[in-house]
Amino acid sequence: MEKWTSKNFYTLPSELINMLNSEQRKQIESQVEAYEKKEKTGRIKIPLAGKEFELEVDPFVANPAIMNAGVKVVEYFGLKPEIVKSKIVTDMGTGSGMIGVASGLLGAQKIFMPDIDGHAVINARKNVEALGLSDVCDVFKSDLFNNFGNRPKADVQVFNHPFFADAPIKDKEWTRIMLGGTDLIGKYFEQVHRFSTDNAVYIFPWLTLADNKHDLDNNPAKRGLEYGFEVVNVIEQDLTGHGLQKGKCKIYELKLTRKVI
Repeated sequence: MEKWTSKNFYTLPSELINMLNSEQRKQIESQVEAYEKKEKTGRIKIPLAGKEFELEVDPFVANPAIMNAGVKVVEYFGLKPEIVKSKIVTDMGTGSGMIGVASGLLGAQKIFMPDIDGHAVINARKNVEALGLSDVCDVFKSDLFNNFGNRPKADVQVFNHPFFADAPIKDKEWTRIMLGGTDLIGKYFEQVHRFSTDNAVYIFPWLTLADNKHDLDNNPAKRGLEYGFEVVNVIEQDLTGHGLQKGKCKIYELKLTRKVI
């Protein structure tokens, strides 16, 4: 496998290079290097409500020990289990299944766990089965909501979406777990209300390093406004000492206040 370094950015069109500043590129470099060395794969422990559970994490599946902002969502749910307890939850882009599994362990009624990547689906199913959650966790392959069919609407929508606004690296399509372009979150906001109950809460982690002050980015607080969503609660946490993502992480709770057609 080709070793990826910062010079690979310059195989991308110039308009995409400019989407990331030097600090953001450095962050992506460290994450990609860890994935290509298959660091932090295997069994990892995730803290939850004073206890912990184990996940099996396969290479090139969104890894909470590398991209650790999602761990903060689990931590948040552990502090406020009423968010998911007895609720129907959708964990969009489930990856290894961490957020969906945590919701199940906290008493969610049903958890839908879609992912576009077949490897992630297999990985998440293994974790669901190992933790005895097969009756409540529904893991399946789907490009956003395309394969939802007639599944019940969710009370809680969680999307640990790709933070950085650049496109996936050429010939490394798996980097879409961190480089999502700018269209994906827009498509999500366009669709999600049709798969949600009227009073649903929408949860997003956000790495503030991915903010682009003068360009379009994937900050859900900003992008949600375009589609009628407003922030009703925000928690800011420090990621120092946890995985490879650095700086401040925000957990946003959004509500749909007006439907945009």
